[in-house]
Amino acid sequence: MELFKINVNITDTVKLESGSATVQMILFDGYCDSSLFHGKILQGGVDTQRYFADGSGSISARYMLQGVDADGLPCRIFIENQAEVNNGIFKKTTPKIFTDSLCLKWLETANLYGEVETVDGGVVIVINEVT
Repeated sequence: MELFKINVNITDTVKLESGSATVQMILFDGYCDSSLFHGKILQGGVDTQRYFADGSGSISARYMLQGVDADGLPCRIFIENQAEVNNGIFKKTTPKIFTDSLCLKWLETANLYGEVETVDGGVVIVINEVT
């Protein structure tokens, strides 16, 4: 079941290539419009990507959103979204959520997965609950 659709706009990329890995830090902003939450990504959103010569790697995006919850109350949501990468491909991500919203507190223990779709200038992240 789809919970959030988060529209991410890439604002900058910093890259390092060492003898053993390539590391990218992708900075971003964006917004979320869903029935559970409406708001924007606060400054400081970053997706850290590590890739190794054997094709393995990982991504870890961390960001905070500020807006209103389904009850119309102001709140913040912190999301850490991780995935293991094999030859540049990952199918699903594992998001972990923390929030100060009382009506969204259940997300902190929910069984969630994410899907990422590349769009012009960024990505769309869809966070789903396993049903």
